[in-house]
Amino acid sequence: MLRIQSYQLYGGVFALLLVQTLVFGAVSLLASGLWEQSGSAAGGRLPAIQVAGLSLEGRTWAEARADVERKLDDLSRAPLLLTLDQRTYPLDKDKLGLRYELDQTMERVKERAERSAGIAGIVNRLTGDEGEARIPLSVVYDRHELKRQIADIAREVEQEARAATLRIEQERAVVVPERIGYQVDVEETIAAVETELETLRFSLQTPLMVKKEVPAIVSKDLEQSTELLSQWRAQLAASVPDRLENVKRAAELINGTILLPNQVLSFNELTGPYTAANGYRPSADKKQEAIPDGLGGSAVQVASALYETAVMSGLEIIERHSAKRPVDVQKLGMEAFVNGEEFDLRFANRLDRPVYIHAAVEQGSLRVALYGPASPAAEKPLLTTEISEYYTPDTIVRADPALPANAERIERVGEKGFRVKVYLYYPQADKKAPVADNVYLPIPHVIAVGPERAGAAARERRPVADWPTEAEEEWLATSGQYTPADRLPDNGKPPDIDPLPLQPAAPAVADSPAPASSAAAGSSSALGGTSAGSAGGSKGSVEKNNGMIILHDAPVR
Repeated sequence: MLRIQSYQLYGGVFALLLVQTLVFGAVSLLASGLWEQSGSAAGGRLPAIQVAGLSLEGRTWAEARADVERKLDDLSRAPLLLTLDQRTYPLDKDKLGLRYELDQTMERVKERAERSAGIAGIVNRLTGDEGEARIPLSVVYDRHELKRQIADIAREVEQEARAATLRIEQERAVVVPERIGYQVDVEETIAAVETELETLRFSLQTPLMVKKEVPAIVSKDLEQSTELLSQWRAQLAASVPDRLENVKRAAELINGTILLPNQVLSFNELTGPYTAANGYRPSADKKQEAIPDGLGGSAVQVASALYETAVMSGLEIIERHSAKRPVDVQKLGMEAFVNGEEFDLRFANRLDRPVYIHAAVEQGSLRVALYGPASPAAEKPLLTTEISEYYTPDTIVRADPALPANAERIERVGEKGFRVKVYLYYPQADKKAPVADNVYLPIPHVIAVGPERAGAAARERRPVADWPTEAEEEWLATSGQYTPADRLPDNGKPPDIDPLPLQPAAPAVADSPAPASSAAAGSSSALGGTSAGSAGGSKGSVEKNNGMIILHDAPVR
């Protein structure tokens, strides 16, 4: 018990002596002024302090000031730059009025040193209130001028992203690299420059604060898509200038299209609508009436060229429509009818690399070419066509009171219809793959006849409810299926027609009336059998007999 009391006494004495030492030491420092005095003022060394990356630790006040002054002198000669992807953009320091203040910078150093010196430094370190050891430089500049210069550089730098593409040089494809898109944030760049001026983290070279946009297609994607897969070329007729301009316009709209793997192309989406607002001109090329796309067949010509190259390139055809009659701008059975609306050409790229579409009018001819990955196939196929069936045209006969009695005039020589099948033929393997099956409707003969001599017997006719005013146009518009018929003579001349009677049609017969559209439907029964009738009302009557349509009392054309 006595020993414990002795220990307590010794501990109390020691604590009292420690307190006295601290109190008397503090009083002495306060009396001498050293409590508030920095190490530099007391002739000591500076603590761990940095000024814009320059360490002043262990330096006297005079040495530290000289070091900072040399640093500022070097900065006055260094350029102030903005950087972006290995490019530099200088800022004009003179217009900025840029200068560094040595005295203000050293004041900051002094304040930091005083917070670390003496008993106050000990207390500040213990309480975490010692202050930042990295001292920023004191700098003066015109902030409005800095914003103006950065805005000028932003206008020079900013650009939209551009995907990599191909450039065609004499049928050879060359990769054109992509372009990165940049959008500069001016305010963030100003803040970054201000920080750099004070801290020198990048030696007065500040990265531009930009938002980058990398395009979806880059050079690497196209490096293996430069092989010519297939091409189509044909001379354009210059006799219809509007049609030529429309071909150029449609080709321009599909040129440069890149079809990625498993992507589907729509010709109408790329080229339509076929209006003046979209750069097209109305065309009245009578030779192209069978493909009325509104442009004299211009859109159909470009679509047909693209269709053939897609087939020959091994792309998957999803949608394609044939014309009612063969067109003079494409191989038999290989036209692609489009009208900018419901009739479209669509195909998909099922290859493992992108496909590039080149389309242009070069020296008066249209060239459409597809480029993509090299094909591993040993041989390229040939495009072959086979006419499997022929369809004999009917004959439209209409009365013409202006003609003499018993006279007839051929208004139009019709054309036979036929069925065409298209194949890809591989000679080495002696194999063929079907591509298309086309049915081209026959065009009926049109004959005008004068009235028969008086007293002739009237021809017996059976009635129908009505007859088309423009029967031949209705005939062309039909989508009926035609059965095989005898081939026409080589000259294709329509048969001789007996003159029509002057008398009106016989009274209507109630049994087995034919449909109103029988004259235009092109049904199989009409081609092979007999179906006749008379019109209701005053328009006239129509008789269909043995491949002949007779329009009685037809309007004069």
